[in-house]
Amino acid sequence: MALASALSFCLMLFLLGHMPSQMALSIVFFGFGMSGATLDVAMNINGVAVEKLLAKPIMSSLHGMFSLGGLVAALTGWLATRANLSMPNHFALGTTLLALGVLLLY
Repeated sequence: MALASALSFCLMLFLLGHMPSQMALSIVFFGFGMSGATLDVAMNINGVAVEKLLAKPIMSSLHGMFSLGGLVAALTGWLATRANLSMPNHFALGTTLLALGVLLLY
């Protein structure tokens, strides 16, 4: 479920930068939110399973890394903006980097 929702999240992220109308954008935002929420639940379930295997608490470390990932994503977005990338290219680049990371870590 984590892999499927992560890839769905990547697809929705790509689509956000390419929607031709406000209605289409609204629909993709719904899918983006659903993918993100599903991914969040799946990651937490996996974290609990790993905690049980290790027999020690690690959830705070996992949430810390999640926050660090958000910081890296914000910095990458800022750099793309400073490079004057168009919105479609900005979202395509972000999607590519995210999808590669998901597939490498899988």
